[in-house]
Amino acid sequence: MRRPLGVSVIAFCFLLAGIYLCSVAAMMLILPGAATAIKPALFVTGLKLVSPYWTLCVGTAWALVAWGLLRLKDWARWTAQLVLGAGIVWAVPMIYVTKMHFGWRLAAVCLQLVLRGAAMVYLFRFSVMDAFQTNRHS
Repeated sequence: MRRPLGVSVIAFCFLLAGIYLCSVAAMMLILPGAATAIKPALFVTGLKLVSPYWTLCVGTAWALVAWGLLRLKDWARWTAQLVLGAGIVWAVPMIYVTKMHFGWRLAAVCLQLVLRGAAMVYLFRFSVMDAFQTNRHS
């Protein structure tokens, strides 16, 4: 069975996130002071709080999940669903903790939550699960 287009889009998003995290981690390892220079970039303020080695591992894991989704591996579908769900559960309280005001940042976070939820629900669809099951038996 062919890979559904939605699975390809989700895998591409996971791959982009993995590449982004790995490149920022590599830059932080090669040029330790670079984190302050790229402060306006997305997610860099959060990445400064964790080790670049941890960021590199997480980026590699996201890229591995992307590869698994592209190969229609069922473990990758389950992992993607868990990661997307955990991201939703983590982001909702962070909106309140950071006391985010109404504006473009809150709109971006809400859009991200909606997209994560839509991707998670999409991976639970029977037609998508059938594509992964068919690939297992091939």
